[in-house]
Amino acid sequence: GSFCVALSRVGFQALYAVDIDDYRSEEARSTPPILDFQVADLSFDALRWPDGFFDLITAWCLLPQLENPHHCIREVHRVLRPGGLFVISMPHITSLFARKRFFRFGEVERYTRENDHISIFTPALVHKMIMRYFAPVAVHYFTDLDKIRRGRLGFLKVTGLTSEWFGRRKFEEWFGHNIVYVLEKPC
Repeated sequence: GSFCVALSRVGFQALYAVDIDDYRSEEARSTPPILDFQVADLSFDALRWPDGFFDLITAWCLLPQLENPHHCIREVHRVLRPGGLFVISMPHITSLFARKRFFRFGEVERYTRENDHISIFTPALVHKMIMRYFAPVAVHYFTDLDKIRRGRLGFLKVTGLTSEWFGRRKFEEWFGHNIVYVLEKPC
């Protein structure tokens, strides 16, 4: 619910939401722009909105938490209008941080016993599973500067990240913790 509250504060007026349970805060429950909130397991349940209903759909780290992300991707494709945008985020499991963790501990970063991430998306899987339905508009990598700063040679990495001369885009790709894909449903 906090994302809907933030969207309403910056001017979005017609919001719809779905989650596996109703975890919304009181503020989110009373936010006027939320026109419809539905509870559904997006691994298996059909979305109850009609075909081509939405202009924009966001899924913040949702797909890695689903037992059957293929179903969710197909449902999003169905309810998104042609030319509509699908914005998704997920852990960047091929970053240098994630690779280092895997080689050191045999675990993929952010796929621990303590969290709900169960579906892994490598670049090839993103292409096979998601890009067959959507065209990429943009890909952004987000970094946790505090985590980078605490690591080995952190000050050099932060300098590289905050300096255009170093190649900021490549640096973010190497050290980013999250990937955000902006995708478009073809017309």
